[in-house]
Amino acid sequence: SGLQVISAMQGSRMSLNELRQGMKKYPQVLVSVRFNNEIDPLKDEDVLAELKVIEALLEGKGRVLLRKSGTEPVFRVMVEADEKEEPAKGILQTQYKIMSKRLWYIITWPSAVLASLFAFWMLYLEPSYLLMPWMHVKLSFVLALYFYHAGCQKIYNQQQRDIVKFTSFKLRVWNEVATILLFAIVFLVVLKSAISWVWGVTGILLFGILLMLSIKLYKKIRNNKDWDNE
Repeated sequence: SGLQVISAMQGSRMSLNELRQGMKKYPQVLVSVRFNNEIDPLKDEDVLAELKVIEALLEGKGRVLLRKSGTEPVFRVMVEADEKEEPAKGILQTQYKIMSKRLWYIITWPSAVLASLFAFWMLYLEPSYLLMPWMHVKLSFVLALYFYHAGCQKIYNQQQRDIVKFTSFKLRVWNEVATILLFAIVFLVVLKSAISWVWGVTGILLFGILLMLSIKLYKKIRNNKDWDNE
């Protein structure tokens, strides 16, 4: 590198200080990623496709450099751009969308469909369940879970279009709604013959209130203490 710099100085008949005046130094983000020796990441189709996406996000105002380490099974990813936050944000947002899409359509939706099919099948085989009061309450919670799933679909669609209408705290609270509903459903099934379902529902509501208060307490503690700098 030093010899190349000296050669450029001699060829241009300019000092090093004069040469550096025309150079704009961009912020960089450098990440090391381990890989299987049997796979060449620089020829992998998924890696190359993701590279094109990131280069498009940079809009010619930076560059992406991929290179393999010569001493270990690691390849280096260097992103250089006019503003540091934008390339890093773009990379993370793109990766987040891919991960959330896989989670939503490979795990969440198939699980919802299979659970529904098995539930309808069970009621078809044992229609007497529909005469039990606790089952009516349980089905009410299941119906609420369907509405919750539809709400999650709406949030997912918005995030795929880069629309975020909720803060991290509100999303955390929304996430716990499913916990309460699932707890209520399992609670009613397991303890249907042990305690009154009325008291059971009351306990579920109290559990939900306690959970929300715990979230608020966590937020208050986090705001009063800088966890990231610990």
